Amino acid sequence: MLLCMGVLASALLATLVLNTSMAQGEYERFDLQTRLAQSAQAQQELDEQLARATSPEDLAAAASELGMVQSQDAGYLRLADGTVLGDPRPAEVGE
Repeated sequence: MLLCMGVLASALLATLVLNTSMAQGEYERFDLQTRLAQSAQAQQELDEQLARATSPEDLAAAASELGMVQSQDAGYLRLADGTVLGDPRPAEVGE
């Protein structure tokens, strides 16, 4: 009788420990899932900021603020042999 009660008590104790451990695991899973969602949202916001910053309008505005002007006569450098193609001339303000 004492042996049966001991087995029953240890089974109940094991069930309690297992249940507590599973509950702790669920809390950790929920916390990680929340952090993952926050990280995904932050990444999406950063991607949107990057897309806005690299738009042609914003790049042109930033270049103008730095005093850069657009050149009308573009030249190209062929990397294979280093030749300059076209008629490159420096851009002038007011051009």
